[in-house]
Amino acid sequence: MTDDIAAYRLERSTDHVNFTMIDSIPNNGKNNLSYPDPQIIEGTTYYRLQLVLRIRPGPYSAIVVLTRAVDNSLQISGIQPNPVVDGFEC
Repeated sequence: MTDDIAAYRLERSTDHVNFTMIDSIPNNGKNNLSYPDPQIIEGTTYYRLQLVLRIRPGPYSAIVVLTRAVDNSLQISGIQPNPVVDGFEC
């Protein structure tokens, strides 16, 4: 239930160890989030969410891995189940 969630803390890492908060997204009551990351990093970037509950810090999500190649193509791994049905464009 999303009523107990105040916000979502979005964190990013380039080494899978040291994460930095890049934004706090207020809970709008919907079950999906969108965040356009203004910093494009070539290579592998790791993202995770931390739930910010109204009464205490919450758990972390699974880590999602994005790999951007020199040609700007993007590979996503770590999302289960796979949300892409008919292709993905960046």
